[in-house]
Amino acid sequence: MASFFSQLLSISLAGAGGALMVMALRLFLKKAPRQCTLLLWAFVALRLLCPFTLELPFAPASSPWAPSEREEAIVQSSPFSPENINGIPDVTFDVPSATETPAKNAPSPMTAAFFLWLAGLGVMAGYTLFSLLALRRKLGKSVVWKDNIWLCDHLSSPFLLGLFRPKIYLPSSLSTQDIPYVVAHEQTHLKQLDHVWKLLAFLILAVHWFNPVLWFACLLFFRDLEFFCDQRVLDKLGTEHKKGYCQALIRCSVPGKFTAPCALAFGESSLKSRIRQALHYQKPAVRWAFLGATVCLLAALCLFTAPKDAQNPEDSAALSHSGEQYVFSSSQDTARLTLFPNTKEFTFSPSFLSPALYTGRYQEQEDAITLESTQGTAYCFLRRHGGFVFQAEGSDPMPEFRYSPGAALSSAVPDGSLFVPETWTPYMDQALLDVDGDGTKEACYLCYGPTSGVFTFALAALEEGKVEYFNIYSCDFATFSFGENHEAPTVQAVSPNGSVAFFTIAAQGKDLLLMQGDQSLPLWGDAQDQGVDSPDLSYCIRR
Repeated sequence: MASFFSQLLSISLAGAGGALMVMALRLFLKKAPRQCTLLLWAFVALRLLCPFTLELPFAPASSPWAPSEREEAIVQSSPFSPENINGIPDVTFDVPSATETPAKNAPSPMTAAFFLWLAGLGVMAGYTLFSLLALRRKLGKSVVWKDNIWLCDHLSSPFLLGLFRPKIYLPSSLSTQDIPYVVAHEQTHLKQLDHVWKLLAFLILAVHWFNPVLWFACLLFFRDLEFFCDQRVLDKLGTEHKKGYCQALIRCSVPGKFTAPCALAFGESSLKSRIRQALHYQKPAVRWAFLGATVCLLAALCLFTAPKDAQNPEDSAALSHSGEQYVFSSSQDTARLTLFPNTKEFTFSPSFLSPALYTGRYQEQEDAITLESTQGTAYCFLRRHGGFVFQAEGSDPMPEFRYSPGAALSSAVPDGSLFVPETWTPYMDQALLDVDGDGTKEACYLCYGPTSGVFTFALAALEEGKVEYFNIYSCDFATFSFGENHEAPTVQAVSPNGSVAFFTIAAQGKDLLLMQGDQSLPLWGDAQDQGVDSPDLSYCIRR
């Protein structure tokens, strides 16, 4: 739920950025064909429905409103923390209130936001249903006039209603001089499928009801639909009918009142602007049509493409441990620091006993580095002895623990602690993958197995800090990593002679099987060695 709403927020932000771009372009395309503006709105809708990007070598730089290449990091649960391992006794230590973790049963802010969004979606659905039922009740005594045109005594304005068999409803009191204009307008809406596009826009708005930018964008889109329809009608009837058409608009106007979310009313949207546009309407010049087409092409490139070497947001959301790793160990605790020189990012776990994992970017000086985390903390290190020495001066306080009953609180990383290069890693690879197809990505780790002499490795999947799957495999391969296939979670295995094999991760009951065709890698040991209750779980993950 939390991950779904987080992804929805990212999509909504990208769509809002595109909508703001279209709002700005509308100001410069007033003389261009109205199709150009409607096409731009279609790009925004497509961005909200299908948030994809194409990698092109000539694509413009990523837009400031594009989804973030790395999900906003908060204090994340470390896979090495005792709290994250099922069946492992808790370690006894006191933690000051500043470093205490929230209760496990308390819902996260994103989970609460998800249920709030769900309630808003229900309100939107209820409003739509109520409006349609009220309108249907009003239309209960309508009669057929001709073809798909119906007459009703209780209508203030004509409109088009229906999805599969749309009908045009006219007030019985509508004057005969206005009927040709009204019918031409509504038939034009019908030919352009405007009743479908308005319904689709309202459904998108219902999903993103929390985004005020999209509310305003939807209002402008409905207005542009009416403007374009007015232009098409005047093109068909001729400019000599401008005055009569505008008088019909005035007589059928329903200012400040919506007929129904999916109905197209003749005089409903922006009456003054429509009359002004109709009276001054002229067919767009060719140069404006060319300019509008060029703007649409550039807008599509901005919304749906990214530079070819740009990282996929989902790839970069997983913290790859191929960076430079440094470790500080004492008789009481262990801290790990990983630096990624290419992106100037880092991960920092200050204590084996703490679930805190700090992430962010680091600033590099001639003989020092400063870690600036997304949590607002900063830590300074000097380059010494081939590694880094922690400097308490100029740094934020480290977490403190009581390592034995009655002992004083001690800093997890004392001043002057030396972080030396780590020659082996606690696990081989890490990625965020949806291994069981439930729509939520699990934090997946490829770990070394518990055996000596016979090579084994383990695969663990954690969701919201809790181990969901754990399996140990035996094989003849030497190294493992997660594959690049994003359609299905895969593991890439390399044998001692350099040959490469790929396995698909498949959830089967409480186990994760590594499949190659219809064959799977053999699981090691007995049934009791597999699963979240395995006695080897703590050894493999906390090693």
